[in-house]
Amino acid sequence: RLVLTVAAVIMDGSKTKTKTMSETKLRSKTATSSGKTKTTRSALSATARTNIAPGASGARGAARSSSSKGNKVPMGRLLSVPEKRELGIITDDRDDDDEDPSKVKPRRKPPARPPPRKDDSAGNAPPFGVPKSRILELEQAMREELRRVHTAARSSKVHLTEAFEEMDELGVGLVSHKDFQRVWDYLGVDLTAEETRAMCRFNGGGAEGEAMPYENFIKRMVRGAARQSAEKPVCRGYPVEDDDFKRKIIYPRCRKGVNAPSDFDIALADRSTLPPEAELELEFVYGYDGVTSHAQNLFFVDGDASPGGEAGAGRRTAGRDASSSKPKLGDVVAYYAASLGVVYDRARDTQRFFTGHTKDITCMTVCTARVEVNGEWYPPHSLVATGQRKPIEDPETDEDERPFVAIWDVRTCEEVARVPLETNLRSVAAVGFSPDGSSLVTVACDNSHTVQVWNWRKPGVGEVRPGGKVVGLAGEGPGFKERPVGVFGVKWDPFAKPGLERFCTWGKKHLKQWTMNPATKRWSAITMSFGEHGVGNVLSCEFLKPPEPSKTSAWDMPVTQGAVVTGMPDGSLLLWRGGKAIKRVEAHGRGQRTIQPDGTVAWGGGVRALRLRSDGLTLLTGGADGCIRQWDASKNTVGNQVTDPVSLAKYSARMETPDDDEEQDEAIDAEEGEKNDKALPPVAIRAIDCYPGSDVVIVGTDKCDVWECNVEDDRAKMVMKGH
Repeated sequence: RLVLTVAAVIMDGSKTKTKTMSETKLRSKTATSSGKTKTTRSALSATARTNIAPGASGARGAARSSSSKGNKVPMGRLLSVPEKRELGIITDDRDDDDEDPSKVKPRRKPPARPPPRKDDSAGNAPPFGVPKSRILELEQAMREELRRVHTAARSSKVHLTEAFEEMDELGVGLVSHKDFQRVWDYLGVDLTAEETRAMCRFNGGGAEGEAMPYENFIKRMVRGAARQSAEKPVCRGYPVEDDDFKRKIIYPRCRKGVNAPSDFDIALADRSTLPPEAELELEFVYGYDGVTSHAQNLFFVDGDASPGGEAGAGRRTAGRDASSSKPKLGDVVAYYAASLGVVYDRARDTQRFFTGHTKDITCMTVCTARVEVNGEWYPPHSLVATGQRKPIEDPETDEDERPFVAIWDVRTCEEVARVPLETNLRSVAAVGFSPDGSSLVTVACDNSHTVQVWNWRKPGVGEVRPGGKVVGLAGEGPGFKERPVGVFGVKWDPFAKPGLERFCTWGKKHLKQWTMNPATKRWSAITMSFGEHGVGNVLSCEFLKPPEPSKTSAWDMPVTQGAVVTGMPDGSLLLWRGGKAIKRVEAHGRGQRTIQPDGTVAWGGGVRALRLRSDGLTLLTGGADGCIRQWDASKNTVGNQVTDPVSLAKYSARMETPDDDEEQDEAIDAEEGEKNDKALPPVAIRAIDCYPGSDVVIVGTDKCDVWECNVEDDRAKMVMKGH
């Protein structure tokens, strides 16, 4: 008995194991009220396919109506989702009692269909038979049904794959539109015949929508529309053809692809490749280059010009008389900002611009003599020379681009001459006219800071002739071996006798004096010694008027040359004679701690502004402490101060400056007590110039502001505000 019992248990267990997973999950609800009976495996396997089909034969219907005891479902019977919920195979949290029909969750309905879409004005029907919006709504409903049947043990992808594989008898990966409709009827989504065909067309079922590959459709349902659309063709780079706008566009600096707007007009992209019809007209420039400049770049110029046409265009301020016959004394100044040469007429409040440069201007100087160029005479202070960096290379030309110096007329802002430098010289660090205006010296930005003296009025200046001779080049030599920029400026001696011409170049820890040998006409340089005063950067330089011939000095030759004064980073002045520094004068405060353009640390920039007045008796200095001081220079040295210093600190706090001097006096007097109580930050002075025969001084600051001062009565006001 024991042996027979064990054998019966083993046989019963083996039969249980032979049941497949589909047999345990495919259950049906019988329609008979008398009870449920068990059907044979052979009869059910013959009817497994026809149980889903709506038109079944009578014999198969009889076999399908047979039932078993309890809730057992015959093998091969494919149940719908509502039937599974009713039998308890799929549970729902909201179905607390399966026996109560009122609590059974009703079958979910798809979203309400929009009214049929009418044909457009051209008579074209929707491309898939129904609007695309309706297709997307049906897909969303399908995804929600798949989420309901998704479990940890059996994912929604498995449910959908097995349902399509049941329909695909041949295993070719295709299902007909009728089978597609039956699958979603089984999953709980109602589709009309028109919607079924539209879904098949939309998912690669051809123009008729008879058969559809279901593998990609399953991926689209499981992965989502957004991720599926991300796999569409990609256009790498900027779109060029019309079809590129239909793809995902991945252009430079774009990590993720972007899509063109749905209503994007490709004609707009074609139009954007053309320049607009409108053009910008330069009207006014605010501020000047008071940061990157290393030398004097603000000058009084001859303002006897009649603005007209393009050169005279500018801004006009209410209350100004733009029709005045001639500017007043010291009304017109010249400076530069970026690549523009600016001529500012303060009386008319207008500007004229020189636009001949292609890169930022690096240096500037003014010719103080009356010169003749190509048969035309130019008065003093009417010609300006500006140097720039190497121009932008033009790929359409084979010629090497070269840095150059442009000489132009401030009255018309037209170029008079151009001095090109060699390509390897990079840019122009400094430029200066000789006292008679016949020569022009340039300092380049190569590693040797090459110094060149030019006869700039010679036709074809700068051209290289056969044999290597350069037209107009009178002298050349190494300035200072240092990383650019190592030379800050160049200055000619305005008091030199004929045949004894000289100029100085200065910069990082050096001061050089250049002289010409009258016999050989060759230029040579000597490096001046700092002596006991210690080596330091030289920020500015000025020549003093030599003494009378009857006086003597420590020089070996009779006194024919004046002393040299330089500004230092600590705010002091050094006096030079005989090739060495002999005296230090404490002149200005060192200012605030700043970082220079070359990376070195300086205290406010030191003394960067030096100017000897036209009488040759007074030296003007401007320092990082924001003060303008006058020194007695009548004895070929730096003596005592002549007047009280003019401080810009008490004026710089006021943002707006009245145009009328009387209104400004009232504003200053009203605020004088308040200003004296405040510790105002100093305004470092970068450039200074004095109009000949007057006390009017023009000053440029490190804030890119331009100020007008009167050094005799301690008055100052801002005439151009930077930003």
